[in-house]
Amino acid sequence: MIRLLLAFALIAGAAPARAVEAFPKTLIFQPLLADPRWPAFSGAMQNYSRRPGSKVLWAATFGESLPFVGSRGDERWQFGMHAAVFTIWDVKSETEELINADFIVGLPYTWRRERWTGMFRLFHVSTHLGDEFVLSHRDVARVNLSYEALDAKLSYDFDRGLRAYGGGGSMIRKYPPEVKPLFFQLGGEWLGPPFARGLLRPVAAADLQKIQNHGWASTNVSARAGVQMQNLLLRTRCLQLLVESYRGHDPNGQFFADSVEEIGLGLHAYF
Repeated sequence: MIRLLLAFALIAGAAPARAVEAFPKTLIFQPLLADPRWPAFSGAMQNYSRRPGSKVLWAATFGESLPFVGSRGDERWQFGMHAAVFTIWDVKSETEELINADFIVGLPYTWRRERWTGMFRLFHVSTHLGDEFVLSHRDVARVNLSYEALDAKLSYDFDRGLRAYGGGGSMIRKYPPEVKPLFFQLGGEWLGPPFARGLLRPVAAADLQKIQNHGWASTNVSARAGVQMQNLLLRTRCLQLLVESYRGHDPNGQFFADSVEEIGLGLHAYF
């Protein structure tokens, strides 16, 4: 952590003072729209299928990305923080109990050069079962998955609203210790032409992830499609209504060893 902050200080100090600004208005590295664990404000009703049966869940996320400082110009960089809590709730239970909550906090360094953008990040993840869920499901073994990891991602913007990205990383501290550390990710997005006086755009995205702990033959697949309401000047600020599906190992940390299928409808806000 100290080395990362010192490296950032050297980069910022080397840039001309007039080229550096505090709290830039727009993000360099745009959100990964189909990534199940990207910080945002969102809520989704999901049909969640996992052995021995299926449930209707409410999935709520509270989080955002905030750049602290960055440079101006054609070749830019930013340094900041993003954080979020990802929760799932059993809406059919008597008390609408909280099942699981995952917490993420990261320090991303991002950059842009022409159509390329990149992100290098140090981040922490921890996961916890809900108290009421533990009391009513005493047969469920707690895992308490937590780790720190380093990852890097590279993204390219094509013509006609197309974007492709990929990257990977490794856990540098983990619990349980037997969890294997490597993970890889790639995906693509499409933002269609604006309509309704420029306020709305069709959107579609897919995200593929391979995690060493699940075996390289297994792939987690997330897909989302719908419509985006946007700020005409700032693409970062938008609201998306999306049909979404997921198939693979459970992204909710306490159940990461289980295979699940999800389909739902979600509302996602980015600031």
